[in-house]
This record gives sequence, C-alpha cells and structure tokens, in this order.
Amino acid sequence: MSQIVSYEIEVQAEGGWRAREAFGASELAEARAAWATLEANPPTASCRRVEERLTEQGMYVRRTLAYRRAVKGATGRPADPAAKPVSVARRQPPVVAPAPAPGRPTRRPAATAPRPATPAGGG
Repeated sequence: MSQIVSYEIEVQAEGGWRAREAFGASELAEARAAWATLEANPPTASCRRVEERLTEQGMYVRRTLAYRRAVKGATGRPADPAAKPVSVARRQPPVVAPAPAPGRPTRRPAATAPRPATPAGGG
C-alpha cells in the first residue's frame, strides 16, 4: 500500500510547473484552504493541487487533485463586489460552409489516373 508523502500547489511558469506551496502529509486541510484562496481569485497562471505518494517499490507517484486554468486579463486580486459587472460578448455561431449547388459533385476527381499494379516479380 502506498502512503501519502506531501501535497503541493503548483503554478505553471516558463513552460513547466513550479511549486508555490508545499504541505506535509498531515496538512491536507491547510492545502485545501490555500487552494480555496486561489479559487476565490482569478489566477494569472494555471494552477494545480498535487498529491504525492510513495509506493512500496520506492517510486513517487503524483496525482493532480484539482486544476485551474489561467484567466486572460486576470490581476490575481479578489474581485470588488461593489464593481459593476462586465458584459461578456456573445459567442458567435460557428461558420458553416455553404452546401454545393444541385447537380455538382461534392468531391473533386483525382488529378491523375491510378498507377497500374506492379507484377509479382517486381520488375
């Protein structure tokens, strides 16, 4: 049976993940509280909460418990509850290609004729 070694909150920076905070195996409540603080503020970089275990074979296994994607334009500060809500632009419907005209083929013919099969001798 594997045992939990630690919990970490990591931030994505410079193409990799860097530990922001580390907690011992008995500090799950503190790790959750730190994660709740991150959840309350829009993150400026992607974040994740990771559990690290040590297996019976002596290998470390990491498991992501929570993940939060970076928010564009986020400041990392809590939102002001007295501020007016910002309107969000409506999402435009996807562009659909027009249907082909009636009587026209939907596929283009091949540019060249297929090659004849080669004889079994290869030659």
